[in-house]
Amino acid sequence: MPGKGLVTKKIGCTNVWEGDRYIMVTVLQNYDNVILDNKTEKDNGYNAIKIGYQKPKSEKSYIKKPVKGYYEKRDLPVHMHMMEFRDMEGEPGKSLDVTQFETGEKVAVRARSKGYGFAGVVKRHHFKGGEAAHGSMMHRRTGSLGCRLTPGHVLKGARKMPGHMGFENKMVKNLKVVKVDGDSGLLLLAGPVPGPKGGLVVVTGK
Repeated sequence: MPGKGLVTKKIGCTNVWEGDRYIMVTVLQNYDNVILDNKTEKDNGYNAIKIGYQKPKSEKSYIKKPVKGYYEKRDLPVHMHMMEFRDMEGEPGKSLDVTQFETGEKVAVRARSKGYGFAGVVKRHHFKGGEAAHGSMMHRRTGSLGCRLTPGHVLKGARKMPGHMGFENKMVKNLKVVKVDGDSGLLLLAGPVPGPKGGLVVVTGK
C-alpha cells in the first residue's frame, strides 16, 4: 500500500457537526509541499520522495547557497526546508496537497509540543508538594532523592527533577479525518494535535 505524507501548519481548533454529534477538531493547512526527488530501492536502498516545504516570506529571506543551488539545478521554486516520506513516489515539481487523504480514514501526526520553559516538579511532574503549615520549607520542593551513601549521587534520568518542560517531539496515531477541503488546502482532524498555533505538523497515513 503506497504511503501518504504532508507537512502542514496548525491553524487552531474549532467545533463542527458530524452527523448528530458536535465534535472538536484541529484545523491544519497545507504548507507549500513540492516534490523534489525520488529515492529508489535500487539506487538508495529504500523507496521515498524528498519534498521541500514552506516558501520564503520574502526575497530577502536568508537561504544557504547549497540549498538555493539545489533548487536552481532542478528549476524549482526555493523552499526553506526539506523532508522525506517513505513508500511514496511522484513526479519532481508536482505539489502535494490534502486531497491525498480521505474523509473517515485514520492518520498519524508528528509535532513538537508547546514549550513552557523551566518548571519545578509540582508543575512538571504533578508532585503533591509539602505541607502548607507555618514554618514549612517544603511547599513546592522536590524532597528527598535517595541515600547519600549508595551510590552517593543522583543518577542522571533516574529521578523526576525540575527542568525544561515541554518542547518535545510527540506522535499521535489513529486520528480521524473529519473533512478534506482541497480548495482551501485545509485538513480537519478529530481531537487535539500537539503543538502551538502556527506550529509544524507532519501528517502521515496510519
